[in-house]
Amino acid sequence: IEHNVSIATKTEKSEEEPPKLIHSSLLRIPMQIRFGISGSLSNLIFMIAYNVTVPLLERYMAPSTIYSIVYLFLIPISHALNNLIVFGWPNQYIKSLLANVPIGISAILIGAFCTAYLDRIHFEAMADNFVRQNILHQPHPDEQDLGEFYSSLVIMAVTGVWSYAVSVMVNSPREPHQKEL
Repeated sequence: IEHNVSIATKTEKSEEEPPKLIHSSLLRIPMQIRFGISGSLSNLIFMIAYNVTVPLLERYMAPSTIYSIVYLFLIPISHALNNLIVFGWPNQYIKSLLANVPIGISAILIGAFCTAYLDRIHFEAMADNFVRQNILHQPHPDEQDLGEFYSSLVIMAVTGVWSYAVSVMVNSPREPHQKEL
């Protein structure tokens, strides 16, 4: 009886196809590391887009609004990167994207709240002063537009942890009796 159970388990596992990643060599890398790679690429794209957009739009809207708009536009790009690098391309892409949009929207809300809070407490100036005094040992210039670099790093970490936890729950392979998104 044990022999039959192990054969059935092996058969079920052999029928399971590996995820359709951008390259099969990625399958040798643990999923958590692939998620880190995908998240780093997404965050790099976001930080470039956000830090380019803030100086262009900050006289018209708050940094938290700019954050929300940029993040919203990058949801499909991040989703595609996660599919290509981490979870595999889904059979029904639009259905999968729609299942992941709430993750992006919740991350937008968390990020916008954090951005507004960090802006209100002048976190960028505090972080810049700390880095200049304790790491670079340089005096702080009198007038300087600091941008949102340090705030972006904090928000990236907070939303990254959130997105990772929820994305793994939504996108991990299902048991055979569950439907794929």
